[in-house]
Amino acid sequence: MTAPPTDSLATLDGQASALLDRLEALRRQPVTPQTLPEWLSAWSRIKCDVQTLWGTQIWATNVNTRDAEAQACYRHLMSVWIPQLGAHDESLARLALDAGVADRFPGIALKLRADLGGQQSDTLQDLFSQERLLGSEHDVITANQVVSWAGESLSLQEAQARLNHMGDSPERRALWEAVNTSTLQGAQELDKLFSRLLGLRQQMAAAAGAATYADHVWQQTGREYTIAQTETFVDDLAQLFAPLQTLVAERRARQLGTDRLRPWHQTVRVNALTDTPLAVEEYLPAVREILGALDPAFAAVVDKLKREGGVDLVPRPGKVQGNFALLLSAQATARVLCNVTGGLEEFRALLHELGHAIHFVTLSSQPETTLWDTYDFQEVCEFYAFVFTMLGTEQAARHFDLRPDDHQKYRRSLAESFLTRLRSVDERVRFELWVYRQRGAVTPAEMDAAFLSLSQQASVDWTGHEATLAKGWQSPFLFQFSFYNIEYAIATIAALLFFKAYQEAPQETMARFKRAMRMGATAGPTAIFAEAGISFPFSRAQLETARAVLADWLS
Repeated sequence: MTAPPTDSLATLDGQASALLDRLEALRRQPVTPQTLPEWLSAWSRIKCDVQTLWGTQIWATNVNTRDAEAQACYRHLMSVWIPQLGAHDESLARLALDAGVADRFPGIALKLRADLGGQQSDTLQDLFSQERLLGSEHDVITANQVVSWAGESLSLQEAQARLNHMGDSPERRALWEAVNTSTLQGAQELDKLFSRLLGLRQQMAAAAGAATYADHVWQQTGREYTIAQTETFVDDLAQLFAPLQTLVAERRARQLGTDRLRPWHQTVRVNALTDTPLAVEEYLPAVREILGALDPAFAAVVDKLKREGGVDLVPRPGKVQGNFALLLSAQATARVLCNVTGGLEEFRALLHELGHAIHFVTLSSQPETTLWDTYDFQEVCEFYAFVFTMLGTEQAARHFDLRPDDHQKYRRSLAESFLTRLRSVDERVRFELWVYRQRGAVTPAEMDAAFLSLSQQASVDWTGHEATLAKGWQSPFLFQFSFYNIEYAIATIAALLFFKAYQEAPQETMARFKRAMRMGATAGPTAIFAEAGISFPFSRAQLETARAVLADWLS
């Protein structure tokens, strides 16, 4: 990789060095119960600036993974500066705790104690930096894979975009198999990458004094539910939602006129609204009107991001795959990246990511918000995004004046995507619980076998493509966000419960939702969900209510 220009490194070094000076000065400053609020606020501002420096670099590397300058600057930041900037956290946390932060700010105290579970030792800071760098290599590997098909050389994003607009046909199968060939070639690199990541994560657990990496994650994030509760939750989801998943598979087979679904059938858009085309260029104007109908403040965030050039929608070679939103906390703003090619189905991806962005901007614009309010509560972050997806879908149906049958078809496609993901969550959570309880090396073959044993895809005939199914554990989340899938499932159920309440009392429910969005992570997921009108952890009756919402959408 080419070294970045000297001026780029000099700018980065200057910014990071100034942040380090501020941290060192703060560390020398005496802290008393009386000065604690101001001192904490100063620490939070520094941490926000660090997060924003990191976020800016991440944005540059994801917009173009082939940008050698951006990639090298990010590696320099992570390997040289992030360990130094994080090295002060342990001593600063102890100063705050000794000054009585638990009495004044109990939520922050919980997060600081979780950090002191080992994350902030010098050894763990170094391991953490190595882990972040390794995890980001997943995107570099997948973004630069090439699909050879019909005399063309396509990126994975370009090939997927074409698949998204193909019906069931021999051509679709040929393209799917070409993508499959490319994916399997990249799988060998990902095998090696994850083996290295697993070793690092096991070292992190040992350095933190945790029995396994799974225990370390629970300890470090301070989750409000145990591993045992997670296993029960996943079991209940599998039991309650399996009949709906079977219904969807059987309906898809009938619509496609086949007695058995094959892998290339799984994403054929059987509910596509062909009479309502929507070009990508129309996405932002439409989403502004749709979200503005829910609340003018939501449209204002869309306007803000548009002015800042903070929305990147179309796929291109070298751009990272998938969709995500990124907080820039020091600037109280966000960035949104999607890979969409048009249509109402893909429009929901923008609704979802803008849900994240609106939450980030709402939260970080509150004067009392600290950086500790913005991290380690993905079950709540995704909840907000799913609510925007669901309410936005309903508002979009009105905005585009969909016929009743098309409106129901639009709902049905959303329900099917939720059910597909819940099935995937079942597989991936069980796989993560298995692999992160291992105390030694695990071979790729052992991981393949474990994932196959957990696969819930009996409705699809994978004959001849078992090797692809076995690599299903290689999701981006596994490489970069450990146990994200359980948070995703919690968020899905919470959003379905919220949607039910919103149908019954929209104004009151929206007011609660906006109050909840202003609450930081230091309040904890249970309190935030309660403010939104949702009891957590969920009862079985709540899971049945969520299932009823999806069943209605599928009708």
